[in-house]
Amino acid sequence: MLTFNLAIAILLTRVAQGQEIDTEDIVATFNRPSEEIASLQDYADEEYADLVIKFYGSKGLAKANELSKNGAKYIDKKLKTAAVSVKGSDISSLLDDPGIELVEIDYLVYALPFHPEPARSFRGRNLAEEAPWGIDGEFGIDLAGLPPPNEAKWNPIICVVDTGYATLHPDLPSHAEGYNPYTSGRWDVDKNGHGTHCAGTIGAIGGNNRGVTSINPDPSQYSFYIGKGLNDNGSGSNSGVMASISNCVSNGAKIISMSLGGGPPSTIVANQFQSHYEEDGVLFVAAAGNDGNSALSYPASYPHVISVAAHDIDGNKASFSQYNNQVELSGPGVDVKSTTTSNNGKTYTYATWSGTSMATPHVAGVAARVWSYFPNCTNHQIRSALIKAAVDAGVPGCDSMFGFGRVNAERAYDLLASGGCNQFSAMETALGGCNQPTGTPSSTSSPTAHSPSQSPSSSVAPSSDPTFVLSTSSPTPRPTLKCIPKGQSCSGATTPCCSGKCKKKGNTKLCS
Repeated sequence: MLTFNLAIAILLTRVAQGQEIDTEDIVATFNRPSEEIASLQDYADEEYADLVIKFYGSKGLAKANELSKNGAKYIDKKLKTAAVSVKGSDISSLLDDPGIELVEIDYLVYALPFHPEPARSFRGRNLAEEAPWGIDGEFGIDLAGLPPPNEAKWNPIICVVDTGYATLHPDLPSHAEGYNPYTSGRWDVDKNGHGTHCAGTIGAIGGNNRGVTSINPDPSQYSFYIGKGLNDNGSGSNSGVMASISNCVSNGAKIISMSLGGGPPSTIVANQFQSHYEEDGVLFVAAAGNDGNSALSYPASYPHVISVAAHDIDGNKASFSQYNNQVELSGPGVDVKSTTTSNNGKTYTYATWSGTSMATPHVAGVAARVWSYFPNCTNHQIRSALIKAAVDAGVPGCDSMFGFGRVNAERAYDLLASGGCNQFSAMETALGGCNQPTGTPSSTSSPTAHSPSQSPSSSVAPSSDPTFVLSTSSPTPRPTLKCIPKGQSCSGATTPCCSGKCKKKGNTKLCS
């Protein structure tokens, strides 16, 4: 933190300049991390620096608009965050302004590279439409015991934040919606192919005698909302990813899949995940990383995000899959066949790729499919069910390679069908990885032998990064739903919609 003398010096300088000082100014000054200032000072000689800010109110936003080359661009209005591009020499003005709460570097984020493996034969039936091994293989996600999709109780909106989506691909639903935070490209044109590959695992059309099937093969039982968090070259920014997420949430998405990563942890980004998880009931899933080491990758390693490792067709950990204390589940991630594009997005085809990028949509897809049968479950209860139902792999118990184990759709469905949503707490403080709590409504203990020392009233980052601190506000306990959130089923429900509006959509009714 800033030293006492430096903080006093800043305040006295403002007084000498005739500025009014109030309590918020003092709190903001003393809470400005010194490491934040040190890292930002590295950009002081740059012509322009791309930054992410959190502001207190209209005065802070006005200052950001004044200094930013093209004005401040909202990331999330509710959370008062924005992206700015300011002269390096003006960074200190942002840091000193009492209306600015936080200033961080807007780091680059990338589609995680896939790692080609030696070609392997497909262990399935030789039909015109393939079921990739991750769908029906021995160590796949196990859909066989689930009811058919048309028995779902609500139609979840699934958001894929990636390089875009090929709406004209004949094996994908064409009725998706989306958002592009960048000035170039389109969310509904994927010149890269990475986003379309991930989307295909979640929701390629089944039963059409074409290409591949998927975890959610009936497009009438779910919908896609696409966030083009990455450009066509596969790179983007923290602000672009988080603006995409904000738009996904605003449009009713309850499951968000992110096969991307890059940059160090960010307090602003972490707090946005926390807000959407605890207040909006959104479930986040992200790739653990493909460097084959124990490094923490972000956004996967934030506590409010499920970090997904990859395993192969024989159930073994993929050689490239990162391993650490934030890995929570493992999904099929080697030799995964799915929809994609080529020829600069003009040709619609299929490809077999490997990576935690490919494992992530398996977990997100399972979450959506299972949740569709149990609309009264909260995001935290679905997360707990996936953890409890995971097939243990590696060393007994939760470990850094597989987390709680390989994701399994049938076991998660059976667990909720037999015990209901309320066998799990509706909401607990998220810790992520092997420390993620899955307690019953009367229990706050960790589901493993690990005993977190943190109070349930505060959120913390992984212990390997002691400088990273989340919001310390307590999550709101939600043992029962007082109202049904936007996008969830209200068919036959006695609980009212939060918006007060229950409208028919397809074969069901959703809160609008």
